[in-house]
Amino acid sequence: MLYDCTTLYFEAEREDRLRRVGMSKERRVDPQILVGLLVDQGGFPLEVHEFAGNRGETLTLLPVLDAFRERHQATEIVVVADAGMLSASNLNKLEDAGFSFIVGSRTSSTPYDLAEHYATVGTS
Repeated sequence: MLYDCTTLYFEAEREDRLRRVGMSKERRVDPQILVGLLVDQGGFPLEVHEFAGNRGETLTLLPVLDAFRERHQATEIVVVADAGMLSASNLNKLEDAGFSFIVGSRTSSTPYDLAEHYATVGTS
């Protein structure tokens, strides 16, 4: 499964429970929501999730995967995600939860990302 996130902004004057000012790739300061999309290997949408606009993308990965696995009683899941989902914490959580994964990384940061991940694997 491939998981990715994007933001949708609103031209609204005030925030509410869901529409919150958060990290915007377009550097906007409007309230936004975060949308997470989970698709199968053929690109067929499996699930769409919404999150408050001030939530970090990396914090959405595990809740979406855990909910999908529980709802569908899936036992073997390979997760594909881009560099935006890459963090040593997420890699460790994926491993701890029993997920297989392929995570994209920027070429310049790959050695550091992997070193941080493997350094924390031995301590957990």
